[in-house]
Amino acid sequence: MKKFNESLLKKSLLAIVIIALSVPATFFLSYNLIKTHAKNTALKDMAVIAESYRGQVCQFLEMTRRRAQDFASDGFIRTRLPKEIRGREVSVNNLSKYLTENKITLDESIKTIHVLSMEGRVVASTDNAEIGKDLSNKTFFVKGKDAIALVENPAGHEGMPELAVSAPIFSMSKKKAIGVLVNTIRLSELNKILSGEYRKELHSILLDKGRWKSIEVYLVNRDKRMITNSIFVKDAVLKQIVNTLPVVTGLTTKKEMAGFYKDYRGIVVAGASNPIPQLEWVLLTEIDEDEILSFMKLMLMSAPIPAGIIIIVGMLLFITFFKKHAIAEVAFDATGRPIQMLGTVQDITEQKRMEEEADLLQTQAEKRLNEQLCLTALSADIGVALIQRGNLRDILQKCAGFLVKNLDAAFARIWTFNKEKNMLELQSSAGMYTHIDGTHSRIPVSMFKVGLIAEERKPIRTNSVIGDPRVPDQEWARQTGMVSFAGYPLIVEDRLVGVMAIFAQKPLTEVTFKALAAVSDSIALGIECKQIEEEQKNLREQLYYSQKLESVGTLAGGVAHDFNNILAIIIGYGNLLEKSVGKGNPSQIYIQKILKSAERATNLVQGLLAFSRKQESCPKPVSIRKILLTVKNLLSRLIGENIVLDIAPANKDCVVMVDCGQMEQVLINLATNARDAMPNGGKLIIRGDMVELDSEFIRTHGYGEIGAYVRISVSDTGIGMDKETQRRIFQPFFTTKEVGKGTGLGLSIVYGIIKQHGGYINVESEPGKGATFRIYLPLAKSTVEEGKPTPLPAYPNGTEMILVAEDEEEVRNLAKSLLEEAGYKVIAAVDGYDAINKFMENKDNINLLLLDVIMPTKNGREAYEEIRKIRPDIKALFMSGYSESIVHKKTILKEGFPFISKPFSQAALLEKIREILDNE
Repeated sequence: MKKFNESLLKKSLLAIVIIALSVPATFFLSYNLIKTHAKNTALKDMAVIAESYRGQVCQFLEMTRRRAQDFASDGFIRTRLPKEIRGREVSVNNLSKYLTENKITLDESIKTIHVLSMEGRVVASTDNAEIGKDLSNKTFFVKGKDAIALVENPAGHEGMPELAVSAPIFSMSKKKAIGVLVNTIRLSELNKILSGEYRKELHSILLDKGRWKSIEVYLVNRDKRMITNSIFVKDAVLKQIVNTLPVVTGLTTKKEMAGFYKDYRGIVVAGASNPIPQLEWVLLTEIDEDEILSFMKLMLMSAPIPAGIIIIVGMLLFITFFKKHAIAEVAFDATGRPIQMLGTVQDITEQKRMEEEADLLQTQAEKRLNEQLCLTALSADIGVALIQRGNLRDILQKCAGFLVKNLDAAFARIWTFNKEKNMLELQSSAGMYTHIDGTHSRIPVSMFKVGLIAEERKPIRTNSVIGDPRVPDQEWARQTGMVSFAGYPLIVEDRLVGVMAIFAQKPLTEVTFKALAAVSDSIALGIECKQIEEEQKNLREQLYYSQKLESVGTLAGGVAHDFNNILAIIIGYGNLLEKSVGKGNPSQIYIQKILKSAERATNLVQGLLAFSRKQESCPKPVSIRKILLTVKNLLSRLIGENIVLDIAPANKDCVVMVDCGQMEQVLINLATNARDAMPNGGKLIIRGDMVELDSEFIRTHGYGEIGAYVRISVSDTGIGMDKETQRRIFQPFFTTKEVGKGTGLGLSIVYGIIKQHGGYINVESEPGKGATFRIYLPLAKSTVEEGKPTPLPAYPNGTEMILVAEDEEEVRNLAKSLLEEAGYKVIAAVDGYDAINKFMENKDNINLLLLDVIMPTKNGREAYEEIRKIRPDIKALFMSGYSESIVHKKTILKEGFPFISKPFSQAALLEKIREILDNE
């Protein structure tokens, strides 16, 4: 008996030791696995963010490099520089004035522009105080004499660090360099890139830095000094030394790296570096290790619970097996009669009772241990699932599956909260029910038990589902045998992100309820982090897309001037040719086709300008109801009889500041696209209403400003489009139509017009389910202007003398021909100087000046100002291939001066001239 007791005691002790060692071993194995995964994920995030910001910085540097190259190749600068060096005609029109008025205004990031002679002397500058200085010893000058150079200049103007971009200026024959052009840019401009301020100024897309709070993105130069702002150190620029491993690696090997190390503060961070070889800089993105591992505290908090249970079980086992019992023995005589009791006699009734209680306590302890092991496994499984890559729905489905598996629950579900619709949307379901559609797929807040949890933001827990008034379907509860329910709001810093709920066919303990509260916190944090990651991905894609749009917009605005001059020649001579051949001539039909094609080309240019937001616009307060009703008949004819048109204007009289013609163009382009998407017929629905854009809308969509907007929704029942097509739908020249069926400019023009009006546009679509375009235009406070009909003007001829100044020979000859054909006397000048000289010769006979705004040596306005000194009463009409708004924006021409855009018809030109001459 004694040996048996000792053996049993040893086995019990051995079991306790095994359990005591296996539980913490399992816990720490899971803990380290999750910790490693979290670190690796953070490093990947840092690498992605670093690469993204490196791309933006390199793009900025390339733009500054190209800007210097463009300026250095400017014909006027190359022609004027030798004269400035020789000191001729400086008082008449110096190079510095040209740089200030025509060059520095093109790029707000440029601080100053210098033009240096080959000896290093500043010949011209936008900063007059710099003229005459000797900069021959400066690195940017030495390098800029031979090729385009980017040089960091720590001691710039006013002691502010700068980036100097220099480029050689070649003679007109391009045989030799005659000087060096230098653009200086404050290094503080780089802070705008790293903070996303440039994108904010354009009301465009920002690249978000994700869910991290302590993330820092900064640049270090080859002297290991920080050259952009720090979020931790004040006045760190050129003062804070960063002698860390990634900086040394980047400067010595020119390679990128990612890892954990101590930053310039001595704090351990997860960081990634990217060298920028053009300037021997290193870009770094870093985040504190403590923030990465903050969620691991939840696991550490649960560690003492299994340890305590093991101690309790051990104590119970020791109490059971260490309690000693005396055993009584009976002595017998020779005849076999009992004569004496040896030892003690003990009643074992109490002993059995205590053994039964001990067995019960042991069983309960084992159950608690198993329960705690399941909860620990649940916490580990949930932690691993939440840090894995993938979409939110798949991750939450894994979490629901782990809830069912580890808690032996009947089923578990997780909803996310849609704040805009005040609705809970079912994302995952595991156990008895695996579908995510049906009655509970979308639950309004306050409806059902789950909606009540979201409204009150308090958990609901019960082990009496049957009979609980908060469970409306009691028959379902009885049939399925449901016993317990636990529902928790998923909250992150007072923000509701969803609801988690489980049903079980057995009671849940208080320990389980508390563990589920901790699990709900982890899932809530995981949901928000994953939503931010997905939003960051979308914003990154939108950023790249926005950059493409801006690049093409710049291209469109740049070619418009020359293209409009060409079209002016075609249209002008076409009109003259049409008149000369007379009616009935067989050639007239060919001439009309030429003019019609030229008109289409003019519309195409205007569309490009609209896309680039450089088209002249005449916004007026107008009711959106009026626009929709006005365009209804036009759209009916456009889309055909097999498509039903349903237009519902806003109930309220919503007023917006828009150009009616451009808004009609928007609706026509959208209707045309909808028609092409419904080849077999369908329905086109256009709705107008008023909405309020809030911070949630801005966070979700990545654009917008808070305020009241008029929303125009254009929906069709067509073939729809996939995500990839939606991503590219507003890109210029992108089309899904056959070759020859579309230019790919329709929706890009729509995008440009809406942006020009300070609005926003997006699209929602699925293959086979049609598409809906939503336009948001700022609500105007002005009242609608009532238009008054004006009589059609007449275009009489004239006999006055007109001085025409135009540097483009073909346009100059055209204007001369158009005016002479109408009876006017014309004097032609090749530029501003020639215009002044020829006016001096005929100052008493000239009645009107027709001046091109932008000309070399002296522009139209400057020539006009000189002539006005001679004859203050002289009248003038300005013309340009740029729109009037762009000319005003460049401050070349003041508002209020008579202006006509190229290309113009003969009728339009004669009408404008007659209007000016007859106006006393």
